[in-house]
Amino acid sequence: MAHNQSLQNQAPLVVASHDARLAGNMRVIVSLALALMALIGVSLTTTPTHAAADTAESSNQDVALKVADTLDNALDALDSADYDSAYREVQNAYFKYYDPLLEGPSMSLSGNRKPMLEGLFGKAKSQAKAKDATSARSTIESIKLNVARDALELDGVIADDLPEDQKEAAAQKLLDQRTTTTVTPEARRVYSFVTAFTILLREGLEALLVVAAIVLYLVRSGNRRLTKYVYWGVLAGIGVSILLAVLLGAVLQNAGAGQEMLEGGTMFLAVLVLFYISNWMLSKSDEQAWERYVRGKVDQSITTGSMWLLSFAAFLAVSREGAELVLFYAAAFQGGMADSFWVGIGIAAAAALLLGVFVVFRYFAVKLPIGIVFKATSALLFLLAIVFVGNGVVELGEAGFVLGQTSIPSLSWLTIPVLGLYPRAETLLPQLILVVAAIWLTVAQNRDLRRQKHESAEAEAEAMLLATEPTD
Repeated sequence: MAHNQSLQNQAPLVVASHDARLAGNMRVIVSLALALMALIGVSLTTTPTHAAADTAESSNQDVALKVADTLDNALDALDSADYDSAYREVQNAYFKYYDPLLEGPSMSLSGNRKPMLEGLFGKAKSQAKAKDATSARSTIESIKLNVARDALELDGVIADDLPEDQKEAAAQKLLDQRTTTTVTPEARRVYSFVTAFTILLREGLEALLVVAAIVLYLVRSGNRRLTKYVYWGVLAGIGVSILLAVLLGAVLQNAGAGQEMLEGGTMFLAVLVLFYISNWMLSKSDEQAWERYVRGKVDQSITTGSMWLLSFAAFLAVSREGAELVLFYAAAFQGGMADSFWVGIGIAAAAALLLGVFVVFRYFAVKLPIGIVFKATSALLFLLAIVFVGNGVVELGEAGFVLGQTSIPSLSWLTIPVLGLYPRAETLLPQLILVVAAIWLTVAQNRDLRRQKHESAEAEAEAMLLATEPTD
């Protein structure tokens, strides 16, 4: 009876604890939702300085013609053997028009159009630097044609399933006649929804995976109380995203190059943090190793340094993606090229999908065995480090910090931006170095683990032997 009374006394405490945890989760979700709304709200009311002169464009075709006009200046400079001016005009075409106005929307197109055009812009700049007028001229003409082709598809003038030769013919007609086709209300609605949905999903997914993996690790390792530091890192990242976007978009005159440099640098810093965390998690993936680690920490299973490092990883992922999200939205939906209602629907749909991914990580994957959780989260963070290395090199290349593009023809099929994979030596070499380092560390950790298990088995055998020896 006393036992039953004790259980009855404990029941309210359990319910109260559950209610407090639920209330805490709701506060976190509401805070993050409000912060995300503020981030997107700023993006939809911000006009980058380097695009301010062109906010009157009523269609993506108008932007494509602006790109073509600027690239024509580059062609004139090549004819005069003025290679520095040709380089600057290609740079202007990218940072003044394509990057702020078409890059974000083009992510919704099939066929990896965005990385393909980014590669062409970089190739043209490299050829101008090398004073290869013939190759540069051919590349610039290809850029003009492909930008016009994408603009027509974004405006709904040509269908996605139209044969490629017909798309190019329509693009050439636009460039020759310089006459745009009026965008229908239906096409504008589709553009608004697909662009809003794609930008948030693409930019938010990487950051969400980093945060979800860290939260899953903390919960499964018995450190649920420390997840608040990760959420603080997320909120700080969103705040910094807004400040960075406003600074880059409204203050810096060369915001495009500054944005690419900042994003590339942040990516490489994130690579170092994620690689360290991934390796640390992998070292604790063996249950015996984790038990020894917990015993060594007594009541604290994660050090203060590790706690803040996890929070910093979330901060880096969110701040980098958030700043880019603001600038993409600010450019994609200015100048009357959007239907605000369908922009909102697209954002809501993407946010709901991202929330669903987080819920799966947070409340279902946590039920897996601890060894599987640690290995899976370690692998996910390492994969994201590989992604960040590839995309970081691309960002620095767009800013002109990494010169040259060494294409590998045999790997031309290897264009998977979502995985940071490109058929270029500049991206693949650092990724290969990271893979080799990860393999070396994994082999070393497995060797140490086998040694520790062997020593532990010998110690246990010796203890059993001593216990069975007769005493005098």
